Amino acid sequence: MGINGAAWLRVAHAGVGKSACISEYAGCRVGIDISCWMHADAACCAQQLVLGHPSGASRLVQAVLRRLKNLRALGVTPVVVFDGAPLPAKQAVNEARHQARTRAADQLRRDHDAGRTSETNAWMQAVTITPELSRQLQLALRAEQIVFVQAPYEADAQLARLALTRYVAVVVSNDSDLLAYGCPRVLQRMDRGGWGVLITDEQLRAARHEQTGQPLLSNWSHALFRDMCILAGCDYLPNLSRLGIATANRLLNQYGDATTAIRVRPPAACNPTTVTAPSRRSVVPCLTGLGAGSPGTVRGGGGAVHPRLRARARGLPPPTRVRSRQPDGGAADTGFGRHARGRHATLRRRDRGRDRGDAPTRLAHEPECPDPAQPTA
Repeated sequence: MGINGAAWLRVAHAGVGKSACISEYAGCRVGIDISCWMHADAACCAQQLVLGHPSGASRLVQAVLRRLKNLRALGVTPVVVFDGAPLPAKQAVNEARHQARTRAADQLRRDHDAGRTSETNAWMQAVTITPELSRQLQLALRAEQIVFVQAPYEADAQLARLALTRYVAVVVSNDSDLLAYGCPRVLQRMDRGGWGVLITDEQLRAARHEQTGQPLLSNWSHALFRDMCILAGCDYLPNLSRLGIATANRLLNQYGDATTAIRVRPPAACNPTTVTAPSRRSVVPCLTGLGAGSPGTVRGGGGAVHPRLRARARGLPPPTRVRSRQPDGGAADTGFGRHARGRHATLRRRDRGRDRGDAPTRLAHEPECPDPAQPTA
């Protein structure tokens, strides 16, 4: 739900997001993503909703109605939009979220039956907004003569359409997907007093990085901004490895379109086991010859790599701490912290000796490799 790393737009760029009150749009229609409010107001009755008590639904409906009445008191006309059928493109994501909520709800019910208490946040993570809850809220809205719309699929696209056709002046939602849909004005994190963070299309066009002073996108277009959001990660496609919103922004500014940016992406960003050397060519790491799971170095990367990171990159289990036997019978822990510096220096000296053709130096704890010419016992 939302753009991955959307907070980077506000934190790293001056002019994106300003404090505003919904009363600035008095006399206008305002689109409401009601699912965000229903999830937020479920905090007052999360336990009752998970346990299936009838009082939970009525308390939730009354909490949402109080918010809408506050908007009317500020002079705006709310237009509530409900989610419709689930999108087929998000079937895998929706199923994973549903299974996670179901497991959390089952565990909370068992804890409740056993007399164990749980925090409100745990109950909220198990709340599911069912069609029955939405139906009860719609009946209450009809009784209060509040306009509501049932979207064919998700409410984000419907709200963006209402804003682009100027049926509503601003959209109130915490979902940053509305920016990718091209919604011209989005009011996020609105409190009960009507104050929130307003992000507009004009702010994104004029945004500049606070440190470098560079624009958010050199050649601004909504299609390019949408490509940046997709590259950063969305619910419709698997995320690319080591590609966040800041990297996507840099690649699009450098190459101009998403297709070229993906094709020429540096190997280090594509493969976690590839290390780019300081030289002009990319060097694939060469292991020093130690056994799998043993500490070692990666050549071509400008120094030693932590053995646990190397094992993670190769898909191996993390190595254990290595102890070498001392002449007095004691054991010295080579470790992975400050004690590993001397050991890594020894490995680098051994590698330089191999490059010169010198006889290799074996560490005290390194096992001898059997001679392939000698028969094994």
